[in-house]
Amino acid sequence: GKVRVYQGIVAGCAGGSYDNIAQVANIMKGQSIGSDYFNFIVYPASQPISMNPMKQGAITELIKTGITLKTAFCGPCFGAGDVPGNDTLSIRHTTRNFPSREGSRPSDNQISSVALMDSLSIAATAINKGFLTPATRIDYDDEVKEYEFEPSIYSNRVYQGFDNPNPKEELR
Repeated sequence: GKVRVYQGIVAGCAGGSYDNIAQVANIMKGQSIGSDYFNFIVYPASQPISMNPMKQGAITELIKTGITLKTAFCGPCFGAGDVPGNDTLSIRHTTRNFPSREGSRPSDNQISSVALMDSLSIAATAINKGFLTPATRIDYDDEVKEYEFEPSIYSNRVYQGFDNPNPKEELR
């Protein structure tokens, strides 16, 4: 009567939002994903989204539970990171996921995406040691601290050329 899940991923521009990461941290606080086969990976959607939960301590909470935190990267959405294992069930809150990606053969050609799986239910599954669990079956603190954008992340690294062209600069 239980569905066994081997991988949970919260990632990309849809899944790796600040609110999702903060809620997952709330659910996972003081919990563990266990040492069995279930693996839980979180990819924040951007560097600024990584920084805010870092300042608030949520990233520390995620890592303490056994979650693998990755850098902001679109990999799971297009098949370049954390490929599902052959004949396993992967639940994902990502923009895209498709069967037989990168040569893996997920069980029963399963597909899971933003439309089918939410980050809170992935966290609920994690605290239930990899058995599929909806978030509606757990109690958790749903309060999320206000997001504070840190502009220096972009201003220190990204050329701000809008309305400021430099036509003499050679294209690299």
